[in-house]
Amino acid sequence: MAWNAVFDVLLEFQELEDWYEGIEKTEIDEYWKAAKKNLSIAHALAQQGAEMALKSKIASISPYLLINSPSSGWPKLSDKHDTAFADFRTVDSQDLVRICNTVLTNRLSEQFVSSFEGFRKQRNALFHTVDKRLGFPEKKIVSYILLIADLMRPKQWPLLRASYLEETPISKTTGPDYVMNRVCLEMEQMIKLVDRKLLQDLFGFNKKQRRYICPHCYWSLNRDSDPPYPRTAQLTPNNSQSSNLYCFVCGKNISVVRKKCTVEDCNGNVINAEKNGKNECLTCFEYY
Repeated sequence: MAWNAVFDVLLEFQELEDWYEGIEKTEIDEYWKAAKKNLSIAHALAQQGAEMALKSKIASISPYLLINSPSSGWPKLSDKHDTAFADFRTVDSQDLVRICNTVLTNRLSEQFVSSFEGFRKQRNALFHTVDKRLGFPEKKIVSYILLIADLMRPKQWPLLRASYLEETPISKTTGPDYVMNRVCLEMEQMIKLVDRKLLQDLFGFNKKQRRYICPHCYWSLNRDSDPPYPRTAQLTPNNSQSSNLYCFVCGKNISVVRKKCTVEDCNGNVINAEKNGKNECLTCFEYY
């Protein structure tokens, strides 16, 4: 839901840029000023998700580690009959990192801990004060969500995102086309937004390495004419002899042939080998 809130804002702004020429700076400023509410909601939801993720990690060792009071403070008569866990006072969010790093074999990364503490303090300020200095940069929120997702399901965020979208009301009427369109659009924006190191660490995707069109994502998009194309595949390994592309969005490998594309003005040399005799250049996406 936090991701939704951010990308609704980002994709709507992209549509504005695509459809309306000559947008004034004042209009852009007004757009992002109005978007602050959406981003603040995304910020709070992301932090809530992070806390739930850490609690689940702790509960995997023992849920009783989450109880934060001596037995004298437990619910009345809890020793006489079964009592709902939710009736017990649980640990504060500020203690979750310390508990995790005490009881888990793999401690949380410094990057995650730093982000968690920063978001926790901002969330508290958002709920308990009126501070006009508070800012909710979309880049930080997106990066934080990726760290949370990787904590639970490493390298699976695009697939988890698709699973979430499959259960949304609009996908029930539009089907899988909507899901793949949205996921590919979001991942293209994410690549622009997120730091190179984080993308490399979480998805093995190198922003400085050449990108190619993923034919699986393209045909899932149900497009039959114009770009933009989903350039989310990269050679693995990245060398002149490599015959394999990997797309981190759909999680598929694509066999390729290394030969020069004959289409005019195209310098591509990565050809889809899965087209049964037809040459499909994954740089310009032309048949020949």
